Amino acid sequence: MTKANYRSLIHAALTLTAFSPITHAQTTTDIAITAWGMHYGSDVIYKYQVKNSGSNAIKRILVGLHHPQNGEGNAELTTLPRNNGKSHWLAPDIAKRPEGWGVKLFFPEESEKFAIEWVEGTYFKEISPASLQDPNAPSPHNPPKVQPPKTTWDAFSVTLAKPDFAYANGHASIDYGTAVLNVPVQKGDTSPPTLDVITERVNTNGSNGKWAIYEVKASARDNYDPSPRLIFEPISSNQALDSGDYIVEARKNSWKIWLRNVPGRVYQMRYVSYDASGNTAVKEIEYKVDPSLKKSSYLTVPL
Repeated sequence: MTKANYRSLIHAALTLTAFSPITHAQTTTDIAITAWGMHYGSDVIYKYQVKNSGSNAIKRILVGLHHPQNGEGNAELTTLPRNNGKSHWLAPDIAKRPEGWGVKLFFPEESEKFAIEWVEGTYFKEISPASLQDPNAPSPHNPPKVQPPKTTWDAFSVTLAKPDFAYANGHASIDYGTAVLNVPVQKGDTSPPTLDVITERVNTNGSNGKWAIYEVKASARDNYDPSPRLIFEPISSNQALDSGDYIVEARKNSWKIWLRNVPGRVYQMRYVSYDASGNTAVKEIEYKVDPSLKKSSYLTVPL
């Protein structure tokens, strides 16, 4: 489903749901939100830990919404969760939530970006009484299942098809007592992946002066993300590259590379690994062609 369709689905809900009990957000040290991103197969999961050190209960959390003091709320997320059908409420297999809570998309009016809203069922009915007939909304409870003071909850996550680092490095807006609190989302994983690149030259100019041939193997590991991604960026050079100046045969985490020996040319091969929290590691390999190489030795395309 496209963002435009999601916006049309939830437009009515937004007009019926009050944003918060007060107009402006306050900053606080009473609440801490920590996020971790992880690749699992083709999924990317962002998990959240919410620590309530204050004296009020937490009733609603909007991740990806910057609602500063004396300012309007600005949404920060651009990548929608996994396909959820036609409802703006997210299914439990797409977004984890505490018991008695619901999770939905929140688009500020006229915004292309959005936030993910976790809301306790009883509180949601208070701020949106017109939604009582919505079958996907969380049910109210007596007593409400709010997050009490002096507790830490880990029951929050959302699943995407690709990374969006704003999920792990943005802001959150918290309904807290009679106030709205503006809280930074802190990355729990701040270390880049460990990137290992092994390069082996499989020929020499003496045996084949027309091309330099390399075998390259790369691997990456991370202290939190079980499957950090690995990218071999396009080869660059200190000179303009023509079609056929290099050949890349890609395999799984390995490459065979032919580089045309043009006198004085310097090739750069760049390998990048990133985790779902947005930390990156880079390895660069440089190959310099002897500037004294004769023209006749590099014009022939290899067999």
